[in-house]
Amino acid sequence: MIYKILLNGDIIHDIHIDKLKIFNPKVNLEQNKIGSFEFTIYSNHPFYNAVKELTSILTVYQNDTIIFKGRVIELTTNTNKSLNVYCESSEAYLYDTIQKPYEYKGSVKGLLEKFIDEHNSAVSDDKKFIVGNVTVTDPNDYIVRSNSDYSTTWNAINTKLVNVLGGYLVVRYENDGMYLDYLEDFTTLNSQYVEFGKNILSVKFDKDYSSVATVLIPLGSKNEETGERLTIESVNDGKNYIENAEAVAKYGRIVKTQTWDDVTLPQNLLTKGNNYLASIGSVSTVIQISAIDMANINKDISNFKMYSKIKVKSKYHDIDQYFIPLKMTIDLFNQKNNKITLNGEKLTLTENDGGLGAIAETVENIVNNYQVNIPNRIIELKKELTSAIEQTSTQIKSEVSEKYYSKDDKADLIAEINTVFEQSSQYFEMQFNSFQQDLNDLQEGTNANFEDIRKYVRFENGNILLGQIGNEFSLKITKERISFMQGEIEVAYVSNSKLYNTYVDVLTSLTIGNFAFIPRTSGNLSFKKVNS
Repeated sequence: MIYKILLNGDIIHDIHIDKLKIFNPKVNLEQNKIGSFEFTIYSNHPFYNAVKELTSILTVYQNDTIIFKGRVIELTTNTNKSLNVYCESSEAYLYDTIQKPYEYKGSVKGLLEKFIDEHNSAVSDDKKFIVGNVTVTDPNDYIVRSNSDYSTTWNAINTKLVNVLGGYLVVRYENDGMYLDYLEDFTTLNSQYVEFGKNILSVKFDKDYSSVATVLIPLGSKNEETGERLTIESVNDGKNYIENAEAVAKYGRIVKTQTWDDVTLPQNLLTKGNNYLASIGSVSTVIQISAIDMANINKDISNFKMYSKIKVKSKYHDIDQYFIPLKMTIDLFNQKNNKITLNGEKLTLTENDGGLGAIAETVENIVNNYQVNIPNRIIELKKELTSAIEQTSTQIKSEVSEKYYSKDDKADLIAEINTVFEQSSQYFEMQFNSFQQDLNDLQEGTNANFEDIRKYVRFENGNILLGQIGNEFSLKITKERISFMQGEIEVAYVSNSKLYNTYVDVLTSLTIGNFAFIPRTSGNLSFKKVNS
């Protein structure tokens, strides 16, 4: 997987250029919330002074897809002059504009277009939105909304649309502009699964009872003469409320009201009330899953995407269905820290929730066994010591090694450490070899990473060579000089109390005796006396 990070259109991170690097970049995304991107940049970075609050735009690509775009809103300077940069996503532009008092009657898409037109009239082109796909509808495709106060565009969209009708706000970046979609559901699917026992790190079930009601008082449009709202008494045996009898018996009377300004007939109000009571008579269950994105290991797998459903599979309790991602944390340089929170199914108040509790308990048992028992098994290692001496007509080679295996399976080699002494008529060499399997990865059930390091100290023709096999840099000590080698090329050396180097790159200042070259804040360079 390739991440590309741009600041105002310029690449600010390249693994092949030492100075062109940022550190600890992390993207946080959440449905119908303002996303964030944070990272650290050091003072020797060429774009260090280009990072400005409110005006700098950061764009993060995952392969060819934009997963974050937004502006810098907070800079914190540390003791070493590094900057902690915090950015908010493009949705935050909708906080910059105000919706004047209004009265609206019409379609859902029409109201969203009204809000966006008002927003666009007050901002620069780079902060304008185009209303895209709108699949959220009202049963009559006719809504009535009004507001006598001034509110931000973001709050207006959420209070008058999302909080009432549900759905998801999605920003989409196209060649002709920035689109805002308002979707009832997602129609695309993640090709990668979340599967218990494979890429799951932790599972947590949360139930939310805060929006639950067992009794509802539906209210309709307001009578212009009396100022009173329409009720259901005339079509509901004189009662202005409806109730869920089974839920009342189980949880007691929990009364709420709901107003529909666009409903003018009592029978329609009763129908809407019954439908609404059914929707709030349920417990929302959220499954919080911390999972490894296997695309970081297998290039044939696509990364998790925020606006596509993810299938969760578990043979342990017959879960095999798609869920919508609610939150994602993406640690760009350390994917083990990535987390995904998925939505769950709703459980009606009158249903027996023992099944879900059993599932949660089963999952906890699986996770505990997965995260605790396997590490315990790995910790209990077998240690095997070996030594060998090999002699030929041209050299003598001696080797001492330690091998560590899992306690129950000798085929599972965890680590190997050995030292090799090799002597011939021309040289004497010591090698320090280690073979380490990443235990954390093994615990998490992913493909374990292996590291093979071979370090050596070699005595040859009166010289001392220090290096690591596979690394082009080495150190060579002779009678006349100490040489720094890059492959076969001597890039620098020390001799007769002098350091010789073809190229010198001084990061901050250069001091010569009592004098120094010191950069000015203006970008110029001064040469002045620093010690008396």
